[in-house]
Amino acid sequence: MQPKHFKGFIFLALLLIFAPLFADTLNLPIGQVMVRPSGRVNRIQVSLDVSCLRDCQVDYAEILIPHFLTQGAITIEGWRLRSNNPDDYDTTYHSRYVTDAEVRLPVVLDITEFIKHWLANGNNFGILLKRPYYEGGGFRGELQNLRNALTNARLMVFFVRKRR
Repeated sequence: MQPKHFKGFIFLALLLIFAPLFADTLNLPIGQVMVRPSGRVNRIQVSLDVSCLRDCQVDYAEILIPHFLTQGAITIEGWRLRSNNPDDYDTTYHSRYVTDAEVRLPVVLDITEFIKHWLANGNNFGILLKRPYYEGGGFRGELQNLRNALTNARLMVFFVRKRR
C-alpha cells in the first residue's frame, strides 16, 4: 500500500513532464500607448495585438507593469474598450490592482476575460487604464511615470493551441 503523498507526487511529476506538450506561454510587448483626456482627467489607452492567439484557448493573461510610483498609493483599473472613444468602455468587467510607493513589485492586471472576448468576438480596441472615480477617475502627477513604465510592460499569456 502506497502513501497518499506518493500518488500526488507521481501525478505532479507526470503533469510537469507532459504539460509542455499541451500548453505554452507567450510574452508579448505592449502596443501603442496613448494618453486620452476625458474631461479634466487623463486616462491611458493601451493597444494589444493578440492576433497570434487566434487558434488558441487562453487560460490566463496578465499585463505586468514595472513599479513606477515614487510616493503615495494608487489603484489602477483596466477596462475593455468597446470603440476608439476612451469614454466607451465595457462596465461589466474590469481588472483592478492597488499598489503604493513602498511596494516595489510590478502592477499585475488580469486581462484573461478581455482576451477571451476579443478572440471570440473581435473588435479589439484595447484597454483603458484609469483610476476609480473615488480617486478622481484619472491620472495626475503619476501619469508620466506610468506612461514611461508602460514602455517596458509585458503581456504574459498562458494558452493551449487548439487541434486542427
